[in-house]
Parts: sequence; structure tokens; C-alpha cells
Amino acid sequence: MLLVEIILSLLFLNSIHQSKCQNLDATMLSNQLSILTNDVLGVQTMQDILNKYDYDNIEKENGGDLADTLKTSLQYKYQNAIDVTKQLVEIVKTSISTNNEMSAWPQCCEVSLDGFEDNHQFKQPTDFSKLCTRISSTASAEPHMLSEDAFNEMKTIYNQQNVLWQFYGDDVGGLHQYPTAETLDCVKYDARYRPWFIEAATPMPKDVVLVIDRSGSMSTEHNGRTLMDIAQEAAITVLKTLNPSDRVGLVSFSTEASTPDSGCHSERLAEASAFNGLGLEAEINNISPSGDTYYVNAINLAFDLLESSIPENQFRSQLILFLTDGIPTDSKDAVMETLLQRNQALLFKVTILTFGFGIGIDESTGILSDIALQNYQKYNLTPDTSVGEIHPGEYTYVSNPDNLRASMASYYNFISGAGTHNDILITVPYADAFGAGLLSSVLKPVRINGEFRGVVGTDIPLAEIFEDLTYFKQGEYSYAFMFDKKESVQGRTLTHPLLPLTQVVTNDYSIYVHITTLERAPEFKDVYNDTISNIPDREEGQRTFVADKIIARGDTFGEGVDVVSVRTTYYWRQVEGTTLVAVLALVEEDIAQLFRQEITGNPFVYHRIDIWKPSGIVACNHLGDYATDRWYQR
Repeated sequence: MLLVEIILSLLFLNSIHQSKCQNLDATMLSNQLSILTNDVLGVQTMQDILNKYDYDNIEKENGGDLADTLKTSLQYKYQNAIDVTKQLVEIVKTSISTNNEMSAWPQCCEVSLDGFEDNHQFKQPTDFSKLCTRISSTASAEPHMLSEDAFNEMKTIYNQQNVLWQFYGDDVGGLHQYPTAETLDCVKYDARYRPWFIEAATPMPKDVVLVIDRSGSMSTEHNGRTLMDIAQEAAITVLKTLNPSDRVGLVSFSTEASTPDSGCHSERLAEASAFNGLGLEAEINNISPSGDTYYVNAINLAFDLLESSIPENQFRSQLILFLTDGIPTDSKDAVMETLLQRNQALLFKVTILTFGFGIGIDESTGILSDIALQNYQKYNLTPDTSVGEIHPGEYTYVSNPDNLRASMASYYNFISGAGTHNDILITVPYADAFGAGLLSSVLKPVRINGEFRGVVGTDIPLAEIFEDLTYFKQGEYSYAFMFDKKESVQGRTLTHPLLPLTQVVTNDYSIYVHITTLERAPEFKDVYNDTISNIPDREEGQRTFVADKIIARGDTFGEGVDVVSVRTTYYWRQVEGTTLVAVLALVEEDIAQLFRQEITGNPFVYHRIDIWKPSGIVACNHLGDYATDRWYQR
């Protein structure tokens, strides 16, 4: 019956429209609309029900107490993962150091699907009755297989501490993973090239310039691929190993040398974010071979990029990865003289790694070795070592071009201090290669008698870690966010209302920015400086000042934003055991003052309460307006 009444009302309204409002009887229209709203839809009945309730502001909680609650929640989640990672280190060390019988674990791409069950936590079918391995085709040796005892301890950890993946990436190209998940490929995956492994092996930030030979000889074929194809694959692999705290540049050379034509890559180093990496990857794939092999132009342009991007952090490593298939067309003396002049100007902080392959290169190609070792004396050149210590690199002759990718991607072994880091490390967010979404890994290097044997870790889904921050809302303008104070990524934002929600990120394109880019009030710099000062009594605190808040009107790009200035108190807490800082920004007066149209009569206020202030009803504390689908009843 209700459906019939709705249809009849709509037919009536449609007849009015078709008549083009000629001879419109306003009284009849009013009566029909009243029937539709009250008798058919029951709007007045709903309004009468709503008017029976009393509404009031929510009592705001103490900001310091909220910050402490948030800190406690985050601390529990991170500490659990840290404890698991420490246990994994001991499990792996025991398995490697003892004579326990090793097990032949199946490759993840070859496991039987029997025993697999859908698991919402891992976002895919998993098997908790076994662990699996992924051994890359580029593995430099036979990986150590973890023992049955190691597997049983990993299973116990999961049952007791409810973590995500547990994994061990070794130093030769193998990966152990628990629980087992099916993958389509094993041989192409090499843990040594994943961001989490590189960051654990070399946590300090680095500047990397890729210098790629594009001379005509790079069109030579090897096993069905050109040398240029092989070089492009190797260079892109290096790109994928970089972390967002790193910076990267690209130079290609033949008779002339060049950088990418557009964007910041043409003049200076760019942050090695996933987005910038995609741009550089496209530039690498567009390189085509022609011309001769002039080294001097390439060296000058590489140092131009480094000089225009002088690092603020004096501990940032600087590397040039120089790839060629031929000896220089220009004189070797000119090459070495140019190298001395340019590196000495940078206090010899730049390490050069050279890679030679193809028929024009062999193991005894002296110029590539001299460039890497910076062997100036051989050319009667005298470096001024009073300005800084020379950091020699290494020349790698790649006899089989198919191994170039593995050789270049192991560049981190030559970074200063790469073998000294032994602390727990929490990575910047990255997309899980196994499909579990956006993760942050808690990692620790494995060292036995000082020798680096790989990296262990476990993962924390960002949606889980940030749920307290993401869903915190105390009024329209108050919010929470978190950033990292770790020196290598100091100030990098992990979550903020102006960044995409981690729950909806499904790819590796997310860009994480410095917190002062999002919090632009001059006074916030005092908050930031307090948090990074490492002074014990400043690990928590609060500051109050007037700050601009950027509020999206809907879709930020399509509908724009509003900027309001409000008095805000920032409460910050460092999460113990980590370098992460959680911040609550609480606004004292969280009521939006909106222009309201004066109307007369007896309006219906259920849907249009935004333009009429009803007597005795205050604005919603949650949204700062008089109309919402989320009124709070007390």
C-alpha cells in the first residue's frame, strides 16, 4: 500500500512537471506534498519522535589523559612486535650455529594447497602447519635451511603473541616465511632487494646516482636481450632497493651525458619515494643506445647532481654506481683528473662503484678499477687528503651479463657503516609483496661473531597500528597524528588527516612527507624541536597556540578546503622503545560558526535543520552543526 501511495504521489508531481506549471494550483500542490511527507513517508512522525529527546554537548576529555591512553595502546602493539623480533634473532642464530638437522622446506610457489584456509588477518589463504622458502635464481650460494626446532618456535610465537608474518631473509638470496602463503613465483623474488632488507642492512640515509652507458655497443645482444635491456633491469632493481629517506639521481651517457628532461630529476637528486621511483623507472626504460663512450661528461653531470643536493645530514652516504660496457673514448688521464677535481671539492665523501660487462670489458680493465679505488697516483695526480679521507669503492667485472642485476643491487655492502648497525629498526611503510597491504616491519640484523647473516622481522599492518589515531575525533578540528624522530628519517609523517587513510591504500604509491609540511604553524616548530631533542623530560609535553586548520569540504581536489584559525593544544608522547612520536591536537572551541538563513513559518527541521536554529537545541559537538545523522543522546 505504501508503495502505491508513493507511486501515485510521484505521478501527480510528474503531471505538474509535464503541464509546465500552467494553471498550477498551489494549494493542491501543498496538500499533495504534505500527504507525501507525512502520510506516506512519515516525516512528521519521525520529527515528533526526535523532538522528545534532549541533546547536549559531549564532555571533552582531558587531553593529557587521552595522549597517555594513545601512547599505551601504541606501545603495547610495537613492544609485542619488538619482543618477537628479538626472539627470532636468537632462533635463527641457534639454527645456524648448532648442528641441528636442517629441514627441506618447500618453496612457497610449490606448496600443496591442502591445509590452506582463508585468513582475514593475512588477506589471503594461509597454512599454519608449515613454513616455506623463496630461493632466488640470483642467490649467490645455497641458503641455510632453518631447523625443525626453529619452525616449532615460530609456530609457538604466533599462537602466543598473534603477530603477522615472521621471516628471515639471509645474506645470499633466500627467504624463510611463516606461515606459508602461496606465491606464483619464487625465483624472481630476492629478499636482498626489498626495501625492508636494505633499510635494516644500511639504516643510514644515502644519496645514489645511477650512471648508465647508452653508447651504440649497448645494443649488442646476449641470450636474446640487448645489453641495454639488461642494464635497465639492473638499474630499476637498484631503484626498488632505496628507501624514502634516500635520494636518487640518473645520468645516461654516450657522446654526451644527460639527465631526465623534466622534473626535479634533471637538476638535483630526488627523494626515493615510490612515486619518484616510477618516474625514474620510466626514464630508464626510455634510454636507447647510440654514440661513443665519453666518461668525463658522465662524471661531471653525476657530481653536478650531488653538488646541487648537498646533504643536511653529514652522515648521509654518497655513492655513484657507474655502469658501462666499454673503455672511455676520451683519455684516461682526463677521466681521472676530472674525478679528482670533482670529488675533492666534495671532501672526498663520494664512493664510486664501477660495473663492467660485455665484450669490450674484462676483469683487467684498469680504468674502471682506478675510478673505483680513486687511484690518482697512477696518473701522477696528488689528492689533497687534508680536506677529507678518500672512500675507495670497488670494480665489479660481470662476466655473465645475466648476473648484472644481482651484482649492482648488492651495492649496500660498500656503504660506510653498513656492518655496524645492530639495533631494532622500524621501517617506513611499504606495500607487502605477499598481498597483506601496507605494512611497517620491525627488523633486526642477524650477526654471528660480527658477520652479517641476514635480517629477521615481523610485520605490523598500518591499519591496525593507526586505528587509534585514524578514528580519534574530538570535534571537527581536533585530530591525532604520528611521525618518526629517528635520525635517518627525522620528521617523516606516518599518519595525519591530510594524508590518505592507511586503510584504503592498496598500492605502493603513497607519499610520506615531513611533519612540518603538514603542520605549518610557526609555533609548531617548537613542538617539533622538543620532540627530536632527545632530552628525557621532553619526550612528552604540551604547547598551546593559535594554528590554522585545513578542513576538506568534501572531495579535497574537487570541492576545495576551508582554512580556520583556532586555539589548539598539542599533546605529544614518545612511544617507549621506539623513535615514534604520537601527537594529539585538541581545539578548545570546536564549534563551527555557519551563516544561517532567516526563515519564517513552521519549517520541517529534520533535513533542513542546517538553516534554522531550533529553540533549546545546541549545535552538535561532533560536527559543529545542527543537522547530522550522528546526534549524541545523553
